[in-house]
Amino acid sequence: MNLIAKKLVLQSMAEKASSIVSSTSKEIAPVLKNFHFEARSEPKQLRMVATDLDLSILEKTALVDVDEEGSAIIPAKKFLEIVKEAGDVDIRLATKDNVATISTPTTKWTIKLMQGEYPSIPSTEDVAWSSIKSDIFIKALRKVRNAVAKESIRPELTLVMCDSSGVYATDGARLHHAKEPIPVHIELQVSAVDDIIRIGRMSPNVDIGIAETDSHLLFDIGENIYMATKLQIPFPSITQLAASGDKNDMELQVDKEELDRAIKRARITADEETNRLNLILEDDSIMVVTRDKQDNSCEERIKAYWKHPRTVCSVNWVYLKEAIQEMESKTIKILVGKKVGKRISPIVISEDNFSATVLQLRGLDA
Repeated sequence: MNLIAKKLVLQSMAEKASSIVSSTSKEIAPVLKNFHFEARSEPKQLRMVATDLDLSILEKTALVDVDEEGSAIIPAKKFLEIVKEAGDVDIRLATKDNVATISTPTTKWTIKLMQGEYPSIPSTEDVAWSSIKSDIFIKALRKVRNAVAKESIRPELTLVMCDSSGVYATDGARLHHAKEPIPVHIELQVSAVDDIIRIGRMSPNVDIGIAETDSHLLFDIGENIYMATKLQIPFPSITQLAASGDKNDMELQVDKEELDRAIKRARITADEETNRLNLILEDDSIMVVTRDKQDNSCEERIKAYWKHPRTVCSVNWVYLKEAIQEMESKTIKILVGKKVGKRISPIVISEDNFSATVLQLRGLDA
């Protein structure tokens, strides 16, 4: 294999693929520490693959001059470091006798090549593609990302579900819903969500193609095809959680920035195990209250629109903060339900294109 390409072309390809190269795969499969390159001359094209077996990316570029066709398995970390440090010049990549030579007009690196077979990736032929604007899809994924479970005790809670009604994520204690319709029903593992967000931000204002095979979800982003293995578990039922706040009819309105600042100050004395934060709603104001096990406390009153009887809401401050940071309106609308017996309704934070349902903590202490 012998080719010439611009530094920025090679660097961009390597950076997009770098997060997929597994940092823990050395003892399991050393080949996964490598990129697989394939150069074609007719039509001229450089293809690069990275995979950790669950996630894969196929990148293609025609911005290359191919003197000799061929393929090679090249250490990913060293390749990325080399192209980053190379000057803003043409880079020649040539392979011969199990050695890759990467050179500029002034510098030459030689790298031993990995031997063996590189894992195959799914074929992208004969699949049916649907499309959505990248900015819309990435924005929707970002809005729900924080609601994905941090631990995989229940793997279904580490999924993000997309369908014609929007994008959903839940950790069992909250539900985020971005209301942009997605043209296909898919369920994504969270590691795939993170990579799609990252790669999508590097390729703004393009159409993202979405397709699936029996075993994989495929995403065509610019000149990159991203592939995620389907998990054989269903996204959890959200019907009960989504409906639990349907009868909330007491509306609270508060300035987003004021509430955010109050949460930042009050969190300092919040209980570290529960992150409990109480919102005392009365007389067109909110009293934001926290207290930890050592009886350290904080109280801050901010103005709000509240025309209902005194009500206390108790929530995890992290969940509240992560919900309001996804709101685009300057004024936050929160729907609160009346307590009926022992039933405590969640709070529902809502605007036109996004909603967050957050379960309340029991044992109010205010």
